[in-house]
Amino acid sequence: MIENAQRNPEKAVKNGAPSGLRERNKRSKRDRILTAARELFSTKGFAATTTREIAERAGVGAGTLFSYARDKRELIYLVLRDELDQVEETAFETVPREAPLVEQLMHVFGRYFDAYERDRSLALDLMRERYHMFLDAGSAGEEMTGMTLSFLEKLAALVDAARRRDRLRSDFPALTAATSFFALYLLVVDSWVGSPWQLPRASFEGLLRDGLLLQVEGLRDRSPARPRRSR
Repeated sequence: MIENAQRNPEKAVKNGAPSGLRERNKRSKRDRILTAARELFSTKGFAATTTREIAERAGVGAGTLFSYARDKRELIYLVLRDELDQVEETAFETVPREAPLVEQLMHVFGRYFDAYERDRSLALDLMRERYHMFLDAGSAGEEMTGMTLSFLEKLAALVDAARRRDRLRSDFPALTAATSFFALYLLVVDSWVGSPWQLPRASFEGLLRDGLLLQVEGLRDRSPARPRRSR
């Protein structure tokens, strides 16, 4: 069987002999498709790029392309998914643990500003399609919903940890506060990426910081601090 597989590797792959080779071929095609999609989305724009062009640049048939992604919308998500996963992981791993909550939030959101600044046109296309993905019952919509919930849970953990340190009220769900912070961030980052006037990033980050300060101030515990009992 090994000799037959060596003589005719393509037939062996179809017969299921070397499954590792089959998986490598699948990964290679997937990588070529995503690389081609990213290049065309960045140079031509999402709307002007066709799936036929992506398949031709990747060196695969249209049918093969659609076995990896249902449509262009799913492709742009796949193009950026791994990068955004890494951004999230790095952002929360490097949070300054003893810093005030606002500084921690700015640290996390700032990593996404960094990522989007590297290719603002592609980021804008993703944001334009993001809301359609959330409404889509396909795998991309489900994954994006899962990513968002995971992100909000991590923000909520920062809020929980900040309650005692920043003297925040305890009569509200941490996830509610995290959702409010995230909503403000989305408004600001969408405005920055989509701004036709190319306003500086610092202006939008300043706006975000001021808004977060107001939100956190509203969560402040105004009750008098209890004196510590002497032992």
